Amino acid sequence: MSGSWCMWCHLHPSQWNSLTRHYPSWTIESLKRQKDRIDAEKLKEARDICGVVSYPVWDFVEPKNYIFPILHVEIGLVNNVLDKFYD
Repeated sequence: MSGSWCMWCHLHPSQWNSLTRHYPSWTIESLKRQKDRIDAEKLKEARDICGVVSYPVWDFVEPKNYIFPILHVEIGLVNNVLDKFYD
């Protein structure tokens, strides 16, 4: 999954304006189907790809069971700030 798309649902962060609506969740099967669609249809637009870049590495752990990696996100944000600062 790409870092700019939700790892639990099919939406981009810019679409998270309403928490009252129910959005479709990713499952192992839906991720595999999406990757197959990308390969078969040669999708190039980010809005069509939805952040899916490969098959799930561990196809026995459903996305709803993943824990958001807060430490890694914080490290990445600080690294981005430092890179911009040094540039």
